Amino acid sequence: MTMEQLNKQMEQYQKGSLEHCIGMELLELCKGNEGASEIVEQDLAKKGMALSDCAKKIRDYARNHQKGGFFEMDDALSEKLVCEFYGISKAEAGASEAVLKSRRRNSRKK
Repeated sequence: MTMEQLNKQMEQYQKGSLEHCIGMELLELCKGNEGASEIVEQDLAKKGMALSDCAKKIRDYARNHQKGGFFEMDDALSEKLVCEFYGISKAEAGASEAVLKSRRRNSRKK
């Protein structure tokens, strides 16, 4: 999959911005995983699922978990939050679990 939606959104942000970094993480997570790529592309086309929305969720998480006015996020936590936001699982061998999560999320939105 070409990840057109993702690349289009990433172009809107400066390299090094949180939104651009989320996009880079998604590209890495979806590499070789057609099911995850499909889910991400579909989600990015929906309102409330843009890179900026994911960045807001990460900022909110950091704000709510800071200690002494600071919060340090490692790669594993960042990946976990991005995967949760887009309903993908890095550990999945195929797309079955990601598709199920996406379907569950979509059925709750109706």
